[in-house]
Amino acid sequence: MKEEPFAFALKRLARRGYSSEEIKQALLRAGYGLPETDETVQRLQRAGYLDDENLAREIYSYHTTRKPRGPLYLKQLLEIKGIPRDIIDDVLADYDSDKEIETACRLANKYLLQKKYSPGTLAGNLARKGFSDETIRKVVELCFRGHCLNGD
Repeated sequence: MKEEPFAFALKRLARRGYSSEEIKQALLRAGYGLPETDETVQRLQRAGYLDDENLAREIYSYHTTRKPRGPLYLKQLLEIKGIPRDIIDDVLADYDSDKEIETACRLANKYLLQKKYSPGTLAGNLARKGFSDETIRKVVELCFRGHCLNGD
C-alpha cells in the first residue's frame, strides 16, 4: 500500500529543507498524481513546513558565512531548487559589492593560508565559487598586496 503523499513529504522534510518545487517533483517521481501533489504542497505551505523565502534566506546565510560563495553561485543554486525569481531577487538584494568583496576575501584568506597560490589560480578558484569578475580582480589585487590577510 502506497504511503499518503503528506507523510511521504514530511519524511523528506525531516531530513533537510526543501523548496516547494523540490517536494512537488519528489512526489511526482514517487508516482503521486498532479492533483494530490499540488494539494499536498499547499497543505505543507499552510502548515508552515514549506517556506521558499525562509529556505532561500537560510541558504544565503549559510553560503555567505559558513561556506563562502558568490552571488552568481547562490543565484544558480536557488534557481535549481525551484525558488521563484522574485524571492531570489529579494534575498540577493542584500548581497552588494562590499559584502561580495568581504566574502571573497575571507575565502581567499582560507586558500592562501593553506598553500601558496598564484594570482591566476586564486582567481580561478574564486570564479568557480560564483564571484563576479570585478570582485575577483579587486580581491586578487588586495591579497597579493598583502591586504586580505591583514583584514584591511
